[in-house]
Amino acid sequence: MSISNKTLGEPCSSNVCEEGGYELGDFISDIYNKKETSKEDTIMCKGHEKIGRGQTRKCLNGFKIKVNIKHNNSLNETGEENLMITP
Repeated sequence: MSISNKTLGEPCSSNVCEEGGYELGDFISDIYNKKETSKEDTIMCKGHEKIGRGQTRKCLNGFKIKVNIKHNNSLNETGEENLMITP
């Protein structure tokens, strides 16, 4: 299974961050593909902030996330596994 970061992401809350956000698709796909049932981590923003004189720095925002997945091994009509994901 692969979840696109374009369809499963969260914007950065910083008002000075550019091109930022949190990519959750890879995080959840990794849990699923490894058949894990739970994972906790800190996800950092992928954006950057202008700090003057044409310089930028990596956005410092991040958040802790814990995801639980229940693998029930039943397939839906398209042949994919039905999942229950809880934050």
